Amino acid sequence: MYSTLNPKEANWDKLYQDYDAAIDWPTVNFYQELLQHYPHAKVILTVRSADSWYESIKNTIHKNALLRETWKDPDRPNHAYYRMVNYALMDGHIYDAKKFQNEELVKKMYLDHIEQVKTNVPADQLLVMELGGDSWQKLCEFLDHKVPNIPYPKTNSTK
Repeated sequence: MYSTLNPKEANWDKLYQDYDAAIDWPTVNFYQELLQHYPHAKVILTVRSADSWYESIKNTIHKNALLRETWKDPDRPNHAYYRMVNYALMDGHIYDAKKFQNEELVKKMYLDHIEQVKTNVPADQLLVMELGGDSWQKLCEFLDHKVPNIPYPKTNSTK
C-alpha cells in the first residue's frame, strides 16, 4: 500500500479513498504529486514563525521519534510505513537526533517548503493561513462554506 520512497508509484486513489481532505505529514510532503493527480484540489498552507515551528516539532514529533527508535528494525511489522514517515519528515531530519540539532538548517527547510508551496500551487487554489492569526471568514470563503457559529481555534499547544 505504501510506496515508501517512490511517490510516482503511489496509488493515491487507494490511499485517500475514504477521505475528502488530508492534513499534515506525510501528505504535505507529496503535495506536488497530489496536485498532479487531483489538479483541482485546494491547498491550505498554515504558516507560523520558524522559531515557533521548530520548538513545537522539537517537543513533540522529534521527541517521540527518539523514544521509539525501534522503527529502524526491518523485522518490525510496520517497517515500510516508518521508513516512509522518516523520509517524509524532512528527509530524515526529524527522526535523526544529529541532523535535528542543526536548528538553522531545519528551520530553513521549513521556510523553503513554505516558499516552494507558494511557488508551485496555483494562486487560485492556495490559501495561506497564519497560525492563530486568521479567521473562519477567510477559510470558509476559500472553501465556499458557511461560517460556523463557533469560535475560530487560536491555539496550537504541545500539550
